Amino acid sequence: MKKICVVGVGKPWATDDAIGPIIVRRLASRFEARPPTVGVDLVFTTSTEPAVDLLHLIQGNDQLIIIDAVWSGAPPGVIHRQVWLPGLIESRGVERASSHGLGVREILALAAELSRLPDQVFLWGVEVVSTEPGRGLSPQVAAALPDLVEQFSQTLAIYLKTA
Repeated sequence: MKKICVVGVGKPWATDDAIGPIIVRRLASRFEARPPTVGVDLVFTTSTEPAVDLLHLIQGNDQLIIIDAVWSGAPPGVIHRQVWLPGLIESRGVERASSHGLGVREILALAAELSRLPDQVFLWGVEVVSTEPGRGLSPQVAAALPDLVEQFSQTLAIYLKTA
C-alpha cells in the first residue's frame, strides 16, 4: 500500500502562517468524506514546529506533501508547487514566511542527509502577506482560501489517481 502524508505547517497565532494547517484541515474533511482510494493510505496532519515534527512525520511515507506559507513577491494567494530537491528553495528566491526557527528547508535537507526522505516530496507554498503575531488570516489570503482549497483538492485527487 502506498502511503501519502499531507502536512500543513504553520502557527495559528502568526496570522497568514496558519494557512498550511487551515488548508490541510479542509482537505482532510473533503477527502475523509470520499470513499478511500484503493491501495493508498492517505494521512493528513499539521505541525506548528517542523523542527520537532517533520523528521518523525516523514518516516514510512512514500510521498510527502507539505503545505506552508511563503514569500516570493507574488500576489497573496498565489500557489507555488515544486518537487523538493536540495537547493531548490534558494534558487527560486522563495523564502519561508514563518517563525518556525529551524524550518522545512532545513529539516528536508537533514532528512536527505540521513536518507530518511520519502521517494517523493512536494512543496506546496501559498503566498502570504504577514506572519506577524495575531489570530486570523489577512483579508487577501482569507479571500483566496476557498479557491486555494479547491485547487489543492483537485491536485491531490490527480495524485491519488496516479498512485
